[in-house]
Amino acid sequence: MKTISARRLLKRKYLPTHFFVDKLLVPGLTVLAGKPKRGKSLLALSLAVAIAKGFAVFGELKTTKSGVLYLGLEDGWNRLQDRLRWMKRNTIPRRLDLGIHLNRLDMGGYEKLEKYLTDRPAYRIIIIDTLAQVRPPIRKPSLMYQEDTSLARKLRGIARKFKAAIIVVHHCSKKEFSGDVTSPVLGSTGFTAGADTVMLWDREHGCDQGILRVAGRDVEDAEWTLNCNVRKGKWRIISYGDSRDLSTTQATIFSVLKKANRLLGPQVIAQKGKLSYGSTRVILRKMKDAGLLKCINHKYSLVREQLTN
Repeated sequence: MKTISARRLLKRKYLPTHFFVDKLLVPGLTVLAGKPKRGKSLLALSLAVAIAKGFAVFGELKTTKSGVLYLGLEDGWNRLQDRLRWMKRNTIPRRLDLGIHLNRLDMGGYEKLEKYLTDRPAYRIIIIDTLAQVRPPIRKPSLMYQEDTSLARKLRGIARKFKAAIIVVHHCSKKEFSGDVTSPVLGSTGFTAGADTVMLWDREHGCDQGILRVAGRDVEDAEWTLNCNVRKGKWRIISYGDSRDLSTTQATIFSVLKKANRLLGPQVIAQKGKLSYGSTRVILRKMKDAGLLKCINHKYSLVREQLTN
């Protein structure tokens, strides 16, 4: 076991966290989850195109240009061709490689990923769509947590070894979003706990808008409403937080805090007001900066004048 004193650690200098996509994608393992047939594969492919081209993601998130390998394991070459044509050929970058097959991870898949990253130093992004096509089978239900943890650890280890980002597209269970980005993701918590970042894509069939929720170790919790032209593979941020009107959310926060008449943390406020935790945190900070709330040790309350109204 190797250790270091706290004082020596504080004296060390480390480079700041590298972002492939500002506020969204860092080196390590990322899980992109969503319900079937809701456009998550097109979302992943549009990310691949933008990063390989060095274009802003969703119209505004700054990108560090990198080569990308997109593995469409549920697709054929004809479907991938169609999707690229939807996005217009002149926007397709040179350093975007595509594949439709990868060995099961425990049958040579891990080694294939490592060899690819070794042979192509300009390619630091790998997207695996979907995990179900390459994951080893669960031997026993009682071992699911341990095997999910091992799977995440191995993929994360490869990503960190090469300072790359591995994005795994995955499915959601029937659970609805209840404030925790990881809870609807299919499988045990071992996999999402082992990931560095979790993205949750939520869009209704036929709707041109969806919500992308993000949580991670090195990214701030975020929630964006995206306008999506699925046929053309174009995605744009149209608002931050959930689809509620900001004034409505503020009113709910005021109501919760007035009833409590004491300091409350963001998670408690979100639960009591039945609000999204991610957007609640953002709006609480904005309300504090505007002088509408006071904040002590990351807990919030109304200012004295509001309590007497």
